[in-house]
Amino acid sequence: MDCSTSPIEEPKSPHDSSKDQRARHPYSIPTSVVKTCRAEVNGINLSVQTFTIGKQSELTVLPGDAHKLPPDLAGYYFVAAALAPEGTLVINGDGMLYRVHFASGEATLKSRIAKTPCYYADQITQRSSEYRKAYCFRDAGPSRSSPKLGNRNQLNTAFLQTTRRFIVTFDAGIPWVVDPDSMELIEPVGRMDEWISLTDPFADIAESLQKALQDVVFPPHSNPAHPVCDRFRPGNSFPGISHHPPAVLTQDHFLTLNYSIGYKGKFRKTFDRLLGKLRRRTVKGAGFWARKLGVAPVLSWLRQITVKGADFWVRKLGLGSAILARPASDSQQVYGSRVYGFTDLLRYTFSDRKLERWQLVLPDWNKESPDISKLVIGEQSVHQMVITEDYIVLADIAFKIEFSQIFSFAKLPEEWLNKILAVLALLIDSLPQGQKGRESLQQWLLNKQLQVGYWLYIKLLQLIPPSQTTNFYIISRSCLKSSANGSGSATGHKQSVRVREVNIPREVSHFTADYSNPQGKITLHIGHNNSTDVTEWISKYDRPVTPEQRGLSEKDYQRLEEYFQRLKKNFQRLTGMTTGAMDVSSFGRYVIDGETGALLDSKIISDVEHTWWPSVYTHRDICRDRPSEHKNKEIKTMFWMCNGFSWEIVPERLYQIYKDRDFRVIHHTGLPETGKPCKLLRLDTETMEIIDWFDFPAGHFACSPQFIPKTTPCPEGQDLNTHGYIACVVLADAPDEHAGTANASSQDEFWVFDGNNLGNRKNTDQAAIVYKLSCSKKPLNLGMTIHSIWLSEDDFSTKSQEYLDPNVRRNRREDAFWRDYGALLPDAGDGYSRIDAPRTLKKKDKKTETLFRDVHKAFIEQMREGSITWTK
Repeated sequence: MDCSTSPIEEPKSPHDSSKDQRARHPYSIPTSVVKTCRAEVNGINLSVQTFTIGKQSELTVLPGDAHKLPPDLAGYYFVAAALAPEGTLVINGDGMLYRVHFASGEATLKSRIAKTPCYYADQITQRSSEYRKAYCFRDAGPSRSSPKLGNRNQLNTAFLQTTRRFIVTFDAGIPWVVDPDSMELIEPVGRMDEWISLTDPFADIAESLQKALQDVVFPPHSNPAHPVCDRFRPGNSFPGISHHPPAVLTQDHFLTLNYSIGYKGKFRKTFDRLLGKLRRRTVKGAGFWARKLGVAPVLSWLRQITVKGADFWVRKLGLGSAILARPASDSQQVYGSRVYGFTDLLRYTFSDRKLERWQLVLPDWNKESPDISKLVIGEQSVHQMVITEDYIVLADIAFKIEFSQIFSFAKLPEEWLNKILAVLALLIDSLPQGQKGRESLQQWLLNKQLQVGYWLYIKLLQLIPPSQTTNFYIISRSCLKSSANGSGSATGHKQSVRVREVNIPREVSHFTADYSNPQGKITLHIGHNNSTDVTEWISKYDRPVTPEQRGLSEKDYQRLEEYFQRLKKNFQRLTGMTTGAMDVSSFGRYVIDGETGALLDSKIISDVEHTWWPSVYTHRDICRDRPSEHKNKEIKTMFWMCNGFSWEIVPERLYQIYKDRDFRVIHHTGLPETGKPCKLLRLDTETMEIIDWFDFPAGHFACSPQFIPKTTPCPEGQDLNTHGYIACVVLADAPDEHAGTANASSQDEFWVFDGNNLGNRKNTDQAAIVYKLSCSKKPLNLGMTIHSIWLSEDDFSTKSQEYLDPNVRRNRREDAFWRDYGALLPDAGDGYSRIDAPRTLKKKDKKTETLFRDVHKAFIEQMREGSITWTK
């Protein structure tokens, strides 16, 4: 249903009562946000400094040297980060997993890279001269792929804990089980051939294309970075399975999706029509000549000729994963005229490695006469799911990936441009002119490079803004009967589950829901990141928004002239950083009828001082997350990290597109003169009021907030939802003459706040406190961290108990490698028989087999980067 007919409460128009005074600061965004360090650390002790917080968020260090953390801070704080190469989008890189252990007033840091088989293939093909360019992986927007091998699964985004397992996730790859103690990867969730890749569904057109697609060793997949697990009432995810022993209702499992949004880029309708005609003509044409000539082989020959031609252009144009149909086994009627995406709900049970799936369809789906328009197919990205007592809620949120980013037509011209400019630079250096003459020509050449590069990005990198309406889908858990596909085959017949669709205006960054849903009423808590696109990033060719475009007067420009001069040099310093907010954002609370999808109530707030770019949230665990919190079924307090506002990450090309968008809270000419700080705030979800907050200093960028409950009892009269600490990552440059420049050094830290007093906003004698954790020997360089999770000591013990023996971990990896890549190791033997047959792969050439022998060895031992070896 459309919310235009529902009781939506519009946010009050805020008024910025005071001019922003941060112009005195030389920069807002530290260079550290685009810097990373690949070195793994093993149990280093972090130094602690304690600061009091003033009412204006000013910090004063407490005297003394022997600073300690509070004794009731305990457990394990895990954070995921992307080790993005220089100049690459900061969320595209190998996953680095950080773990901070709090115990006895101290903190210890350990980190490990998430080392999948594709990670080792990437490392070896980068370093070895034995492999052709076709093997090497290259960055393209938010992904990394190899023409020969396929796509990387970088595991850099988020975590989930089930009853007995600890999982790390990535939007564009299959989740993996990780041992929280050794921090080694153990095994993927399911076999790779149980998942439908983005290219699989087109394979049924012809045998030749099917073989070509089987040749992809690392096929691309899409699933939410936030799958769900109900640890409080797991039986609600197994309805009607009374004939099983009661233990089945408590066995370890979780729910996720396997989906594709299809091709949503330029000329979408033409592309769909072309592929549909190709599909029909391939079969019809071959059938005609087979009947006419009475020669059966003609059928196969014509199909292969047609598809080989199509396959050539698909590969040439880099549109392989844009060909997104469903398997023919579902229904040829559905896919006879159009090629689209799909959305399947998965239930994975760890004890028997059983993966079940249900096709998601709209309420008017008719299985007797299937219509593709009645399938649930996202428009953007199903980044997140939440689970309530009786429902599962999905959201198609504002994380739209453009195919022109992934298969960039600008990449090759840019490479040619750089080569030409390199030759010209050598010629300039050889000219018999004075130093000043050469410098003048070099500056001219640099200006031309920026002009041509900017033109390439504008013309060839198509920008598709996120939808300003977010689609939510509601699934009844009571519908999840045993799946007919049994073992989880991706190609077998699937049962369908009907969903209810709800359309809510404005973009969504993240959301959650109360666990309780009385009378079928679902309460959603949403962060609306208005006019923000985190799938766009700063390019070295970008230009700042000019004073004229911002509508500033000549007097204002003269006052801020120095600031604008700095902005001109800023984009090369922050190349790869995600672009920032271009409007005030909002928080919303919505009540929805889970059975009909009707929107029953809503309340939305915006605040020009506080709600700039809400990224991620945290709150005290409720019953579904932790059964010991059995009385806690609603989320009454949320802690949001808001990234603030800065012109340093608002390029002119995006500003022109977003300045006149619908649902703007403030006019684009009313944006802050220089910036708004990054902020940690506390939101009361019942009154929808911001109760408390802390403003981070200029030059600091905070990420990954995590609520950690105190081990001491909650004092009488205090809200249990604030009885804990908020840990987060704070990125900053070392405070020297290079801070805020391209040559800055990172000095990142972990900060810990008291959840009951973030910014000393209460009239109390007790001052707010923040603890800063750093490395005294060498400053930390953590990179842009994303999501986090907290494990108690008991959680940690339960999730790691099974993997204490290194041989158990090796054997699990051995089995997993055999199932997915055993076909590349025909002579591999490890002394014990395997029950499962490996995934079918077209026979590879000797070079690929040699590569995977080396990958196999490195993966099983989880070798560090400096220890990786390969056959020469």
